[in-house]
Amino acid sequence: GRTAIVTGGNRGLGKELSMLLAGEAKARTIMACRDRRSCEQTAAEIRSQYAGADVTCAFLDLSDLSSVKKFAEERRGARIDLLVHNAGVMAVPDTKTRDGLETTMQVNFFAPLLLSALLADSMKRS
Repeated sequence: GRTAIVTGGNRGLGKELSMLLAGEAKARTIMACRDRRSCEQTAAEIRSQYAGADVTCAFLDLSDLSSVKKFAEERRGARIDLLVHNAGVMAVPDTKTRDGLETTMQVNFFAPLLLSALLADSMKRS
């Protein structure tokens, strides 16, 4: 079967997409989220609605580039068919991440770009 990663898969559109991927499309779905409790609640909800749904949670904080690197390293060589960059923020007023970048730009642009680059080889093989 196919494997999908959905960033921010625990709420909003990401939750709906995770539900469709794991439940309807029967894809192995990894919800990559920074809020572990909310992620586990959503995963349990999907499993209760779709018997046999293969949905798991993985920690990913796009406001911390070391978290992006760790997430990608943990998936090196794994099958990845679909990567959905759903997570996003709008930090007003502007704030900086621990990496020294403006939060909205890092979470919405730089971190997803880095994640795509780090997972590219695994995705090409899949």
